[in-house]
Amino acid sequence: MTQHRSYIDYLIFRYTKALDSIKALRKDRVAELKAEKERLESLSREKQHADKLRGRIADLASTIATKEIDYEQTKKEYDDLVKSNAQFYDYSTKFREMYLKIENLVERKEHYEKELEEAKEDTQEVDGEPNFVLGLDTFMNSIPQLRDG
Repeated sequence: MTQHRSYIDYLIFRYTKALDSIKALRKDRVAELKAEKERLESLSREKQHADKLRGRIADLASTIATKEIDYEQTKKEYDDLVKSNAQFYDYSTKFREMYLKIENLVERKEHYEKELEEAKEDTQEVDGEPNFVLGLDTFMNSIPQLRDG
């Protein structure tokens, strides 16, 4: 019986050793499974974050495209306004020059009318015809003024 007992002890020992091995393998598998589960959860969170970022990037790209279109339209309006303002400035400059010329011509006209009145006052009619000799002195005196004006 000792031999039989020793064989049973041997089988028990081997069975215990096999159970310990199975427990160790199971423990390792559970640890690996736990690590893989954590890794899977981490990858899932990263994927959700990446999807969220892709959506945000798409939204921002759309916003950028809209802003670029707005910029181009605003730039075109600005360029049109610059051209319009330049044209308006040219018109206003020409108007001012023309106004000054007209003002100068009006002053000259008034001056000539005044001289004409003075010349009429200084001339005397002789036998129905004006005496140009008296008016000639007035005219000769006004020539330097006409050159300066």
